Amino acid sequence: MDFLFDCFEDDIWERLDRRTRESDLPGGVYHVHLLKAGFPPLREHFQPVPRLLKPDPMGRLYIGKASDFRDRLITLRKSLLPSHRTDTHGFARAALRLFPAEQLALSVEFHADPTSAERQALRDYRDEFGELPPFNAIG
Repeated sequence: MDFLFDCFEDDIWERLDRRTRESDLPGGVYHVHLLKAGFPPLREHFQPVPRLLKPDPMGRLYIGKASDFRDRLITLRKSLLPSHRTDTHGFARAALRLFPAEQLALSVEFHADPTSAERQALRDYRDEFGELPPFNAIG
């Protein structure tokens, strides 16, 4: 994971732009993680998610791709805001039925080929846990 953040933090865009410049890649794969209630987005605060073969200690609910993280995360962030409920990101609509937006964190991994990287991330997840992340499976 190249970096982890709360999608509602104030300096998200500056941090994302800085990381994009550092990596020289605009997109890649993102993961949506479930956090323990009331905790900031740190690895040690992931809420394990039960899966078929074993719990996912990173609490991954969804794995997606973005050719441009800024554009994709703007759409996702809007989808998570109660005042902007849209149908543009199916994951957000489904997840908000079960979890408050404050318990969701995002991590990103920069890749030159987001489509192949997402496919590999989903395959690796399925191989390790016996099924896809919960909200990838509703698809």
